[in-house]
Amino acid sequence: MNYRISIFVLTLAVFCLPCANLRADEPPVANAPAAESEPVPIAQSENEDALYVLSLLDIPDGESAAFYANRRGEIEQAVRKYVGKTPTREEYDALMEEVAEAYVAINKKIVESADFDKDASPGNFMLYCDSLVKKGALEEIETLLKEEKASAQPNVTRVAALQIASVGAAVVKASDKGDGVMLRKIGAALVEKAAREPSNENLQLFVYGAAQLDRVDKEIASATKRKAFDRFWESENPTLRAFATTYDADRRRAELVGSEMRVEGLFLDGTAVDWSKYRGKVVLIDFWATWCGPCVAEIPNVRALYAKYRDSGFEVLGYSLDSDPAALQKFVADNALPWPTLSQKKSVDAKPGYVDLAKFYSVKSIPTMILVGRDGKVIDADAKGARLRQLLEAAFE
Repeated sequence: MNYRISIFVLTLAVFCLPCANLRADEPPVANAPAAESEPVPIAQSENEDALYVLSLLDIPDGESAAFYANRRGEIEQAVRKYVGKTPTREEYDALMEEVAEAYVAINKKIVESADFDKDASPGNFMLYCDSLVKKGALEEIETLLKEEKASAQPNVTRVAALQIASVGAAVVKASDKGDGVMLRKIGAALVEKAAREPSNENLQLFVYGAAQLDRVDKEIASATKRKAFDRFWESENPTLRAFATTYDADRRRAELVGSEMRVEGLFLDGTAVDWSKYRGKVVLIDFWATWCGPCVAEIPNVRALYAKYRDSGFEVLGYSLDSDPAALQKFVADNALPWPTLSQKKSVDAKPGYVDLAKFYSVKSIPTMILVGRDGKVIDADAKGARLRQLLEAAFE
């Protein structure tokens, strides 16, 4: 299935920016392998609640908008009941894929129903906007937006939905024409609008537009995102800088192996790391904290490997998530750590601040240990314990 950000989701969540937080008082999350099991065809499920959900997904043609809206509500209620019965992950994923497809079909049938009234509710209006986006009806959307803004009391939700729809329809229209120049202009306009006025609405509009571009032209979408990240990070606006740090962090983490890694920040003595000086070395980036038991337990292993391979070109950079630099400094001194340590707090609090690498790379559990090769590209994003020893043996022996 191809998924895209819906006008429903974006309009309802327009005041929420993406974030990735790992609190200092949270215990580290252990990584455990998922249990393996054979997928169960959902149609063969013995779960009565699953079978009832399936029965609701057979959507007839020619019914009223009210009928389809009620059916959608019935499916939602049945899914909630089904989830409460703790289904297997495989069965749950299979059923949810069918439910997602059914929702798309139902929404389409609602809008196409003879009795559909786009003004009956905010939900109906957003469905209508979605239908215009799919048709690339840019002129119709812009006319509606102009009329809404000119009304005596413009409806904020409708204005937001139409602004979002305008971007989506513009992308669809340019894509249908094969107009790469226009797609690039749309991307540039989204970046400029967010950079000039970094409101939550404009940043979420950028997220939506970037997702639409990614759907039709991944190369243009990627170039748009790179331009946005550079522009936002160069800004002194804290909202833009925070957005640049966290947006798309999960994708960045997923694509880390084989890619070059961004490393920046301040050491405990306040000096900045020069990442370029590590080119030609094999470098371990260790995300850790003094309060993290598993992190501290890894130190003897890393210390032994550092002593063994340092002269061959192995380096270690610690990136500490401790909130108290003074306590961190004492720990480093008391334990005579032989490699330098970057401080998340010092780096983020600096003026201007450095990117928070833990958020930038979606580090959600520690220790997270990333091994970077001599060419600056990541070899492994989970280089702990015996695996780190094996990777270094392969690199140096």
